[in-house]
Amino acid sequence: VEAMLAVTTVICGSLFLVLGRLQLGNIIRFLPSPVIGGFLAGSGWVLGCGAFQVLTGVKLDPATLLDVLQDPVRSAALGPGVVFGAAMTALSRWNKQWYTIPTTLLGGTAIYFAALSTQGVSPQGAMDLGLLLGPFPEGGRFSPMLLETAKLDQVLWRAVWDQLPRMITVAGLGTIAILLNNTALEVQLENDIDVNQELQAAGLSNILAGLGGGLIGYHSLGSTTLGYRMGAGTRFTGFVISACYVLALWAGPGSLEFLPKALVGGLLVFLSLSFLSEWLVEGFFNMSRSDYGVVLTILATVAGLGYMPGVVVGILAAIVVFVSDYSKVPVVRQTFECGKLCSTVQRSAGERAELLARGPSTKAIVLQGFLFFGTAYGLLDLVKGNLADAGAKSQQKYLLMDFRYVVGIDGSALSIFKKISAMARANNIMLILTDIGKPELEPVLTELRGESSRNVGEDEDYCVREFEDLDRGLQWMEDTILSRYSNRAGLDNAESLSFKSIMSSVCKSEDDEAQFRKAWRYVQFQAGDVVCRKGDFADRIYFVETAELSASISAPLDEEDTSSGSNDKQPSNTQLNLPIMNNFLGAVGFYSNFGTVRFADVVVMKTGSGYVLTKEAVDLMAEANPDLAIRTHMVLAGHLSETIIARNKLLTQYYQT
Repeated sequence: VEAMLAVTTVICGSLFLVLGRLQLGNIIRFLPSPVIGGFLAGSGWVLGCGAFQVLTGVKLDPATLLDVLQDPVRSAALGPGVVFGAAMTALSRWNKQWYTIPTTLLGGTAIYFAALSTQGVSPQGAMDLGLLLGPFPEGGRFSPMLLETAKLDQVLWRAVWDQLPRMITVAGLGTIAILLNNTALEVQLENDIDVNQELQAAGLSNILAGLGGGLIGYHSLGSTTLGYRMGAGTRFTGFVISACYVLALWAGPGSLEFLPKALVGGLLVFLSLSFLSEWLVEGFFNMSRSDYGVVLTILATVAGLGYMPGVVVGILAAIVVFVSDYSKVPVVRQTFECGKLCSTVQRSAGERAELLARGPSTKAIVLQGFLFFGTAYGLLDLVKGNLADAGAKSQQKYLLMDFRYVVGIDGSALSIFKKISAMARANNIMLILTDIGKPELEPVLTELRGESSRNVGEDEDYCVREFEDLDRGLQWMEDTILSRYSNRAGLDNAESLSFKSIMSSVCKSEDDEAQFRKAWRYVQFQAGDVVCRKGDFADRIYFVETAELSASISAPLDEEDTSSGSNDKQPSNTQLNLPIMNNFLGAVGFYSNFGTVRFADVVVMKTGSGYVLTKEAVDLMAEANPDLAIRTHMVLAGHLSETIIARNKLLTQYYQT
């Protein structure tokens, strides 16, 4: 048996050492705080049961408790220990100095023996009554098993190795225990612990202990907490305790025979009350009801079934609470209709009006967080509710889902997207998926792609389209709507901005037209040309008539904006490309005290024509024809205000999604 225990200790130490070297100790960090709290509360219960057994000699259960209370001798042993532990708890809370607990221990011991003396009970008589730890069985000093060759020759090693599966099981339980104790000590000591380093230290210690015939050992929750509460939070404490252990091994157990059971039991009562009061009393006021319920569940399980079942039940309870709480986090970040939030493509007034009118036929949903069965049902309910609205079933033709803020998805949520796909197919709704290129979202894309290829008739509108980002998805949806309804709405004849229409609204005579044409110089934009760069002086304004330009804006975002708590953190600079066509360019800088620098890089995307108005031309117009200059400024200011309002709304809405 001794050899089997020694081998078990060596195996356990080796496992500790390997786990620490591989940096696997941090896996315990995934345990929720209520589970650790429940483990500590359970430790308090176990310490209380240990105190009862030390003081009375029997295990705590309802039957033995009643017997002890009816037995005068055992009651006399139990009472002083409970009183001593309660007094130590009260004193340590009242005075947190390092000397409080040592003084209480010495004073309690003196008072105990003084009380026995007043009753005429000598130390030997107290030992005979079972009030002291002694007497211990006769035995020699410690001798390592490896040094006793006679014992080694008697070991049946085949029988030892037959127990290897059980020894590995014990080592696994020891690993769980040391990880739990270290995590619990972090909470008690309010300090970070390098779990991997502690695993390696405990591993080496157990290997040495096993070679000497010792038992498995690891961090003691009770003793460490006691030292912390005594104010002995230095490395020197470990050397002192080690010296005491060595002295006890050398002197044997006889040196502890006259130690009162009330003292040892009282220490255990003190630690038990410390843990229970912190997590049962203070936890009631400081924890949420669900977390507190987890603590109570673990405590009850530890009391009824033991440590490991308590931890397992606690983890399961914490998972249930987490799923319940996380399912309350909205998976939908924002919803909107086409026309209320537009793409960056500039549209004419008629096109914007048409998109706004067709808005009820569209629904865009920006998703966020982690999608699983607890959160994805909210998305399904939203889609169902939108289709159930009056007339919505016959009107809705587009459903856009943006996955930019989705951090992941599990298999349980795939069925939700399958149902959404089936609903879209049944109602001839186009599915538009944006920012879905992340590897973790591939199952969703595969599911929806598969649905789009099954049972879709030629006369059905149902399809699944994918785009890199929300803006491109909105552009496609807008283009599709406009191409479908442009003839009916008469959008082909919608008024567009032209140099001729601007000149007609400004000029009142042929002389005005001549001066206006002279001020504006005709330019030809070639695809690929750079019109201006960020930082250039804005000393001219352009009118882009038939060409198509793109302004690339570096938009700084607030890195502290993590409102959704998952993947909301944006890069410090985000590129936004704004198409410019049939509109003015550079008006903001042009009217900001001539010479303000450009805030974007502008490149020609499509060859076409336009006009440019310089500062010098404006000055000449104002000198030659002040009225014409004023009317020109009024027209430019009107278009400028519309552009600024539209761009501000666009930027605000785009980055809020």
